Amino acid sequence: LAAIKPDAKHVDAQNAAPTAANIKSGLVVHTSVTGAGTLTVPTGALMEAAFPGLSVGESISFIYINDGTQTVTLTGATGTTAVAATTVATLQAREVIFVKTATDAFDVYAF
Repeated sequence: LAAIKPDAKHVDAQNAAPTAANIKSGLVVHTSVTGAGTLTVPTGALMEAAFPGLSVGESISFIYINDGTQTVTLTGATGTTAVAATTVATLQAREVIFVKTATDAFDVYAF
């Protein structure tokens, strides 16, 4: 069996704000440093533009890895609502799922 290796986006900073293109790659690795940080997802409009044809109720996802030394909190932006205050501890990973709820609007979950 061959493994599928996504084209990872690496962020080395306290806070990370991956682009929709980074999310499309399937993997975001965040080396969190210098105190608790945030993972701010793109706006609903940017997600809509990056994933044309996505219907209400459909979803897309990516893997987020916090390989740094700080806890990170997932936050939404305009049109993207973090359904729960999700934290990602040091050396942990989450699958982040965007569920389209309307034009330019997504609920965001992390498991």
